[in-house]
Amino acid sequence: MCSRKRSNSNDAATAAKQNQQQKQKQQQQQQQQQQQQQQQQQQQQQQQQQVGTDLIHKILNLFFSFELR
Repeated sequence: MCSRKRSNSNDAATAAKQNQQQKQKQQQQQQQQQQQQQQQQQQQQQQQQQVGTDLIHKILNLFFSFELR
C-alpha cells in the first residue's frame, strides 16, 4: 500500500518535470522565432534604406549631369 502511494507521487513529480521541460522548450522556440522575425525586419529595413540611397544618388547624378550641360 505504501509503495503504491510512493509510485503515484513519483509519477506526479515526473509528470510535473516533463510539463516544465515542455514549457521551457516552447518558450525557447518562441524566442528563436521572435529573433528570426527581428532579423528579417532588420534586413528588410536595410534593403529599403539601400534602395532609397541608390535612388537619391541617381537623381543627384541626373541633376548634376544636366547642370554641367
